[in-house]
Amino acid sequence: MHLGWLDILVIVAYLASAIAVGLWGSGKTKNLESFLLGDRNLPWWAILGSIVATETSGVTVLSVPGHGIGPVGMKFLQIAFGYIVGRAIIVYVLLPLYFRGQLLTAYEVLNERFGGLTRRAASLLFLIARNLGDGLRLFLVAIVLQKLAHIDLALSVVVIVVISAIYPFVGGMRSVV
Repeated sequence: MHLGWLDILVIVAYLASAIAVGLWGSGKTKNLESFLLGDRNLPWWAILGSIVATETSGVTVLSVPGHGIGPVGMKFLQIAFGYIVGRAIIVYVLLPLYFRGQLLTAYEVLNERFGGLTRRAASLLFLIARNLGDGLRLFLVAIVLQKLAHIDLALSVVVIVVISAIYPFVGGMRSVV
């Protein structure tokens, strides 16, 4: 399979627009709270779309069709139901604290309710899980880019990482959303 000039143009336009949105959002970042929370004035529908987009990575797009017709079948839907339950807990427990402006992170809730050891343990587990999950997602998307663009895998990984890091680095949460 080879990429035609139109395919390459679409990919380059997408990557350029992702970076442009990040740079556009960076102009509104004034301080740490603005960087981390987007000034607490992002619309709910944009936040929801960002959460869904984060959960629906390139790995999901590539793998779910195979699960739907394979031996796993529709059992894969339990993950979607888990997302719904998790979001409901977040909306009713954590979101009110964020809107009142009392918290910057969920770890502050853990620290207040259960102490510093729980906060540190949750933070460590989160970092391990996110690094493993994000690394896998970046690697698998890089394999797709490698196969389509006929480039070295290491270069493909670097391209995906650089593009994925630019817009949140310069624009914070507003750029991510």
